[in-house]
Amino acid sequence: MSSELEAQLGRLAERSDELAEEGTLPRGALPALFRALVAAPAEEAVAALPALVERLADWPLLKPILELVNEQELGEPFLAAVQASDGRRGWCALAQAQALAEACPEPAWLPRALALLTEGGDPTELALAAGPARFGEALQAVLRARLRCPARRRDRTSARLAEGALAALVAVAPDEGAVQRAVSQVLAAETRRAASGGEPTLALAALDALGSVPAVVRLRLLDPLLENLQRRKVQTHAREVLEAAEAELGLTPAERLDLLARDGGADAEGWVEVDLEEGGVVRVGIDPAGELTREGQGECRADERAIESAEERLRATWDELAARLEQALAEDRRWSPTRWREVFGAGHPLWEDLSRRVVWTQGEQRFVRDEAGDPRDLFGEPCSLDEQEPIGLAYPLELDGDELELWREHARTRARRGPFPQVYRDVAPPPEDWRARFLGRQLHKSAVEESGWEGVPLLGAGPWELVKEEAGGVLRLEVEQVEIQFKATVQQRRAAHRRAREGEKAVVKRHAEAAPRVKITALEVEGEPGPRWAPERIRELERLSDPLAAPDTLWLRQWQQTKWKEPKESWREVVLRYREGSPALLEVRKALLGAFAALEGRELRIEDRFVITGNTVIELGTGACHEGPPKDYLPQWKVDERCEEAGELELPWPFRPASAPETVEVVERVLLLARHDEAAAAAASEDDEDDE
Repeated sequence: MSSELEAQLGRLAERSDELAEEGTLPRGALPALFRALVAAPAEEAVAALPALVERLADWPLLKPILELVNEQELGEPFLAAVQASDGRRGWCALAQAQALAEACPEPAWLPRALALLTEGGDPTELALAAGPARFGEALQAVLRARLRCPARRRDRTSARLAEGALAALVAVAPDEGAVQRAVSQVLAAETRRAASGGEPTLALAALDALGSVPAVVRLRLLDPLLENLQRRKVQTHAREVLEAAEAELGLTPAERLDLLARDGGADAEGWVEVDLEEGGVVRVGIDPAGELTREGQGECRADERAIESAEERLRATWDELAARLEQALAEDRRWSPTRWREVFGAGHPLWEDLSRRVVWTQGEQRFVRDEAGDPRDLFGEPCSLDEQEPIGLAYPLELDGDELELWREHARTRARRGPFPQVYRDVAPPPEDWRARFLGRQLHKSAVEESGWEGVPLLGAGPWELVKEEAGGVLRLEVEQVEIQFKATVQQRRAAHRRAREGEKAVVKRHAEAAPRVKITALEVEGEPGPRWAPERIRELERLSDPLAAPDTLWLRQWQQTKWKEPKESWREVVLRYREGSPALLEVRKALLGAFAALEGRELRIEDRFVITGNTVIELGTGACHEGPPKDYLPQWKVDERCEEAGELELPWPFRPASAPETVEVVERVLLLARHDEAAAAAASEDDEDDE
């Protein structure tokens, strides 16, 4: 080795080793050293590479080192020196270089990658050479090396490598989740470390790196992180980036909520991964039936708690989004095709899943999304979308009879079960005098206060005004208190005395039927609402008032005790009370019963609101049952007993049963009682034959 090169390497060894990020020394780039290396034979330059690799954290020397390696074609020995280094000085830059070396497809790739991250440029060529997925993993490893390194061992080179890795990751990451994880980790770690007064340079660079990604991605990345940022400068810059994304998208408040909806921790395929205590992973997801499913099992109680927590979070998030989608159906919300794709097909796994479970409409065209996300018509044929026509959710009243029946059949046979009854929604065309129908009706006070109307809670003595404003229309109700005459029974008084003896408060508990009520005394409509407004308001008022308009359990028990005096008039009275119930709900349940009975090869006798099976009459609105020619009221415990004897049902529900539990209960009760009565009739026939 020449004396000049030895002297220059000696100066390199004597150079300060204080390379911390906050420092400004050393400054010089040692040009004489690199002139000597260029002039030296190749083997001498190779011998000097280990010493140069140990100085990668020395920011002024990085560029001349990389230029030397590229010009002298020393890529292979340079890669070997990086991989062989033990990192005894412990600076972060060397660990980052070793992380990049793991993805190196050829020796010349590593110095080019280091130059790209520190100087900027297009990472496409390097990503293609290494493979996009592998390159993305290496970039994330570069960031992890920076975030895990103690503050005292973080150097200026490592900061620039991390900034470059962020920019490259945004450009080449195969999925949005990788970018989100990287940016969130950088923002959280860097703002926390810089809280003592240092400049959060890397956190600001992470925000700048988002400038090249689509606005919808920026919005989804930053909004959930904003509240957790600890530095004011970072918060301000993040808010600026977020506001710029919102302005670029031109969002309405509802669209903003759509785009920022939570995903319950699900990955791109809709699964939530739960790490187990002893290693391994359990995956939690939503199956085609809309129910929770899991792959794998926990090994201990801590694992089960973690899995159950993930299931609860995923279930709650999915249900919340399904409720938003149902609200959009009721309000006739529409999305432009571009916004529709951003919301339902741009990386949100739960929105994507739900969008494949419902029927969409655009103009006169109805369609569903297949598993690839492409629109298909009723018969499975591809259909094209008009980029100028908004997209909404199909509404049953907007379909003619034949088309509605075909879509209902499609809903019963499709792979993914609907999140709510869409084509089986209990709505009907509103009659001209629909408002008069609800005057004088009574409502449970607790149901009103839980319904989301303006004007609740109902404080004071009343009367009260309730307001519901939706979809361009306003519905105003005036309600007043209903005085209920309640007299405690002997059994209730005895129970109250027993509680008093045990030290509890001696309160007589009322029956549910005796809960506080209000009565509708006036009803007004304001505005110019759309065609879906009146059917939805009728549906809402029916749900509030039908429990008290139609016969309830207490009324039927009292009716049973006195009906023997005038049997025909008593039956007429109860039928008229039943007819106060929703006609739309009746039509939906009849349609479901017709489809399910056909699957079992059974024909049901349906007259007016009643299904007659053998000796039993079931009312379809309430599910109440009567028996025999006297039409005696059949207590619920007897009904449950007979249904249990009939066995279990496996029905292809077109919607998730939990979204319409009352309808599911009534339909299953009818089918089970029909099966029970049929079996009872067959058994009686066999007994008669035996007697003969």
